[in-house]
Amino acid sequence: MIDTTLVNETPKSILYISSDEINIPSNVIQGKREPGHIYKDGKISEWYWQGFTQQNGNRYIYFEPLNLQPLETLFTMNNKEFLFRIGEIAELLKAVDGKSYIPQDAFYLLEGSGVLLLPYSIMELMKIGKNKKRVQDTYEKWVRPGFRDEKVAVYQLTSYLYHFIAGEAPLENPDSRDDTYKPVPVNLFPGNLNPKAGSWIQSILIAKKTDEIPDISTWISEFTSLKDEFFIDEPINTSTKLETYLATREKRVKRKRFLRKRGSLLMILTIISTVVLVFLGSMLSNALAPPVTAGLPPEEMLALYYQSQNDLDTELLSDCLDSGVKSEAENMVTYLFVTSRTRLAYEQNDGLVSAQEWLDLGKPEVNPTSLIYGVTDLKITQLDEDTYLAEYDLWVPASGELEETEEIVGVRVEQRNIREELDVRLKKDYWVITEIRKIYSELRGKRPATKEDLKNYVKVFCGLNIPDRRICGEHDSPLD
Repeated sequence: MIDTTLVNETPKSILYISSDEINIPSNVIQGKREPGHIYKDGKISEWYWQGFTQQNGNRYIYFEPLNLQPLETLFTMNNKEFLFRIGEIAELLKAVDGKSYIPQDAFYLLEGSGVLLLPYSIMELMKIGKNKKRVQDTYEKWVRPGFRDEKVAVYQLTSYLYHFIAGEAPLENPDSRDDTYKPVPVNLFPGNLNPKAGSWIQSILIAKKTDEIPDISTWISEFTSLKDEFFIDEPINTSTKLETYLATREKRVKRKRFLRKRGSLLMILTIISTVVLVFLGSMLSNALAPPVTAGLPPEEMLALYYQSQNDLDTELLSDCLDSGVKSEAENMVTYLFVTSRTRLAYEQNDGLVSAQEWLDLGKPEVNPTSLIYGVTDLKITQLDEDTYLAEYDLWVPASGELEETEEIVGVRVEQRNIREELDVRLKKDYWVITEIRKIYSELRGKRPATKEDLKNYVKVFCGLNIPDRRICGEHDSPLD
């Protein structure tokens, strides 16, 4: 919300920040204020707000009058002006060297030319007061999970290009998110987009690895070379192709949702009895329908295997494993799924915090009863014809006692760097994992784990009661 008002009888511009019920951290009020930035006429300059004012139960920041427009104004501009403004935003992001996602309502366009970026401290205050819809509008529909640092800015800029052409953000439609975060190919939308520019946009939006996305300097160079021919004179009618794609995707997404819904219902029904029935439900759905991974190359199947851990999707995880193959992740995913659904039933909150989203937001404070969990920074490398190396960080609730200095934002969490070798084989028309070998596991940001820590870890996530010396039948316990 952009408005003007009198503060101490002086005209000021004001921006809505939050309800006045939200507390302001003392560091934001005291000391020198963190500046925002304005990019205009090829130059970057610092910009300072002047203070807080409250009106009608809302809190605003005020500053010297500026003619500002919300970022959404971009999508009402003509082609030439839109491309010019995108170039300004890109140069601003490059100049401030942003290392995390910047929400939509932190950008404002200056009348005529120029872009204002609010200070990060103000962005954080605005974030606290957002409802679910506002989070979706300013964050979730614009950026695919899994990217960090300046690669987030590049994906974000490309999302603005997509929206201008398609009329919606790339991940605005739930079908795009449920279709492994794959937006409708932008070249399928009728209009004047140059197919060459459309292919460039799509290549970034469907990237699965961070290193598949260019850095921001390269992006600006590629955008500049395309800008003069970004749109063509004669429109291209692709309506039939678009309708065909949407119909096919709808069927694909419905199948995925149906399978996942069945798994969830089975889990809820068996919470009060035993976790084992969950796997029976997974086996039944596998017998009745082809796996979700059918038709995917092995790299994508492996990426879904790790994504299933983030989504607590036991059916998808099972689809990725060959018959009889066991994964250490199964017990953890099942335990967290049951725990979260139980909490959801009693508390209307599942208590789970996605590790990737938590990192993307700068490791903010979370409820002390929450559990931070997830796979991040996944990298998959092919070693030979049927063997792949997976490297990733696993974030799990901490086990054992931590030193006081190691408690993070009220919730204890461990970051474990893991490397695994995975063997795969083609089974009918889909790939499956036949063996998983963990070759490296190191705990980061914490003292070395003790024997007691490991026992506690397995007790928590596997539901096992571990004797002092033996957990593996006739073999010595690995904890010794």
